[in-house]
Amino acid sequence: MAQMRETIHDLFPRLSERWQAKIRYLSGGERQMVSIAVGLLAMPRLLMLDEPTLGLSPKLRKELSEAVRKIRAPGVPLIVVDQNVEFLTSLVDRLILFDHGTITREIEAENMPTHAELMEMMFGEAH
Repeated sequence: MAQMRETIHDLFPRLSERWQAKIRYLSGGERQMVSIAVGLLAMPRLLMLDEPTLGLSPKLRKELSEAVRKIRAPGVPLIVVDQNVEFLTSLVDRLILFDHGTITREIEAENMPTHAELMEMMFGEAH
């Protein structure tokens, strides 16, 4: 448990500063970090993240993105659902696009589109 606590502090230095705080006093980004940390405590074979960057400031989004990359680095498989294209494309091996619950396209990392290209794919030229 002590080793996992150290790992979590390495991933989320902000939580080290707030370790004794009650969760109701944490910011939205800090709560998101706690949610991921709790998931990691279970030593998952697969970690699923649903909208981890939703509503975060650019600074917290960057911190969270770096932490997720570190989680992924040793080989923890991830399924990430997010609308932040820059976050996703810098993280994933494959991008799967959905439209109303239906897979519309799968894109491998080597063919990853830019944000503008992705918007055009999803919404056409006049998005």
